[in-house]
Amino acid sequence: MLKCEVSVDKIFFPKNVEYVNSNMFTIFSARVISVLVGEYSSNIIKLKGKVNKIIKQGTTLVVKAILADSHPIYGNTYEIAEVETTVDFNDVSDQKTFLSTIVSENTVDEILKTIPNIIEVLNNKDINTLKNVKGIGEIKAIRLIEKYNEIKDYEKAISALSSFGLSNNIISKIVDFYGNNDVAVNAVLSNPYNLTKINGVGFKTADDIARKIKLAGYETKRIEGFICYTLETEGEKGKSYLQYRDLFQKIRKSIEGITEDNFLAHIDALEKRKEIIRHGDGNKISLTKYYDMEAKIAAELIRIYNNCKIKIEDQKAIDSVIHQIEAEKGIELTEKQKDAILLSAKYGVVAITGLAGTGKTTSAYGICLLHRDKKIISIALSGKASVRISETTGIEPSTIHKILKYNSGKYFYNKNNPLDVDVVIVDESTMINGDLFLALLEAIPSGAKLIMYGDIQQLTPIGNCNVFADILKSNVFPCVRLTEPHRQALKGGIIPVSLQIANQQQLFNSSYSGTRIYGELEDMEITIFKTPERMIECITNTFKREYEKNPNILEVQVLTPTKVHGNISCYSINNLIQNIYNPENNDNYFEVTVEEKKNSVKKYKIKIGDKVINTRNNYNTYSVDGVKTPIFNGNIGIVTAIESSSCIVDFVGIGKVVIEEEDTKNLELAYAISVHKSQGSGFDNVIIAIDNGSYVLNNVELLYTAITRAKKFCSLIALNQSIRLAIKTKETAVKQTLLKDFLIKSGGALYL
Repeated sequence: MLKCEVSVDKIFFPKNVEYVNSNMFTIFSARVISVLVGEYSSNIIKLKGKVNKIIKQGTTLVVKAILADSHPIYGNTYEIAEVETTVDFNDVSDQKTFLSTIVSENTVDEILKTIPNIIEVLNNKDINTLKNVKGIGEIKAIRLIEKYNEIKDYEKAISALSSFGLSNNIISKIVDFYGNNDVAVNAVLSNPYNLTKINGVGFKTADDIARKIKLAGYETKRIEGFICYTLETEGEKGKSYLQYRDLFQKIRKSIEGITEDNFLAHIDALEKRKEIIRHGDGNKISLTKYYDMEAKIAAELIRIYNNCKIKIEDQKAIDSVIHQIEAEKGIELTEKQKDAILLSAKYGVVAITGLAGTGKTTSAYGICLLHRDKKIISIALSGKASVRISETTGIEPSTIHKILKYNSGKYFYNKNNPLDVDVVIVDESTMINGDLFLALLEAIPSGAKLIMYGDIQQLTPIGNCNVFADILKSNVFPCVRLTEPHRQALKGGIIPVSLQIANQQQLFNSSYSGTRIYGELEDMEITIFKTPERMIECITNTFKREYEKNPNILEVQVLTPTKVHGNISCYSINNLIQNIYNPENNDNYFEVTVEEKKNSVKKYKIKIGDKVINTRNNYNTYSVDGVKTPIFNGNIGIVTAIESSSCIVDFVGIGKVVIEEEDTKNLELAYAISVHKSQGSGFDNVIIAIDNGSYVLNNVELLYTAITRAKKFCSLIALNQSIRLAIKTKETAVKQTLLKDFLIKSGGALYL
């Protein structure tokens, strides 16, 4: 028996391949790194047999083998008995490759120049030695060690897959998805189209890898991979199924020469493997993932409803709370608001919806008063939304991710470890996609109750499913639709104008231009142009005026439909306002590319003092105190420091967070943000800019959502025809979901 560490040199069989899949018979030569058991004098060894790992040139293995053949010309060949993969961190190039997935290239160079054995230092958690590296202080050293400890579990997968251009973040997602390194690598290299199951990987990436490794059964796997990719892509847009005919047409446009018989054969094969489900008499096709997700959401909702133990039957107690609210606030609750409080007392799942100004937060306050002796949590998708409802209820706010303690793809609180809570109040429920809704529902213990708030007049949620709207449509659970604006809201102009828009009533005729002020409180201003030439000037002048009135840059917000394109895109307005609010006066900045085309590159220069928005969930960021502090897509803050390889951003509701150099690409200026990004947030002073450049996006839901972000003052600056067209246009219904039918079928009319 010979045991040695080797590096794969040349694959002789199968011929003309770069990779050999797991458990395939192979013959290859390898460079001997070290002999661990037995004796072997040559630098090269020839091996044959089945390898229980995927191998390629350069793969490092520890091999147990027995001499099988001896040939006078071709030499000795050893039969493989056992093989295991290793990663060689003694090699500087391997160290550099691995470290570059954690920190910037400049920092890697400084580390390797200063520390002879960085892996040993990281394993020993030697903070003092790390601090000897230029640009690394104690906090950064702590973060570097923690990042290394998180990522080293993926080292085998990184070694095998990073050469395909897959980022460390994607590779870690792949490993998490499949459970361990070896299974993940085998899944990718045995069928790269498995990658399309991973959020962030497109079909082209998978297809390129399949071609490079000369994938066995390429055509079949490619077609089936594209079918699953199409269903995955449409699912993330909110279509949990596609009609059979629609799916076939999409495949036929992209896969040349495919016939319907061939397509149907692949559908049958995928169905047998339970990757897809055909339903609706075979006319609807879903990825099993989305079908099961909506079925589970239905089951969890019914579980919570049926098992609720927090029930208040005492009508006197309910009446007492209603009287207390009316006395405190000097108002008379509407009958619908009273219904919301009453139903929350009696039932385990309640949905409350209503337009802006109809008293959703007041009813939430009543619900909290009624259950004040219980454990209550008040949560929302965004930090701003969670803060808004807490201002009325008095309950400490939290985001869903924070309350569930989300970290590295997992929730600490889940089905097996539920929250310690009696009443869960969820605001802005319309924004929450299926994945997150399911995670939240699973973490709510049997016996507790769920109260959901949402405004379905707003834009539909980005991502899969349409949970809150489907709950309302099902009529399975108690639902209250608040319709009467409260008197205080009607004194202003914001709420009446938003309601007029929601009802698709025009604000002015087609010939109108000029400025109007609305409401007794004069809190709604509309400036209408017939042509766009003076709009930018009006936007910047309005910003100056509103900032003088309210010198808190976090509460003065410009909203516009488009991110990059057009004269009043976020990109254009951000650069103009930056020159007003934070003009360039030094060289301490970092650049962020927001769009790169063949003949043009659009960038932001972000400086200390700039208002920025984070555009991607990042679970590996740390506070300035070295505490892991995730940040999420849509978090807004102020840049407080810029260092050589990082910056510090003081995020609203989170605090100061260190953003490493490689993650600064996910920051953008936020003096102007898109209307979609603003959902769930509220700002004291809002300036809305809309022209014809965004006509595809302009609709009544977008306009309504934008106006209702304003808490104290709103200025709408727009072209006449763009506003009139928006009010005429309803958002295109793109959601095709299953939850409503699952609820009706599983729960019947629980309430009715």
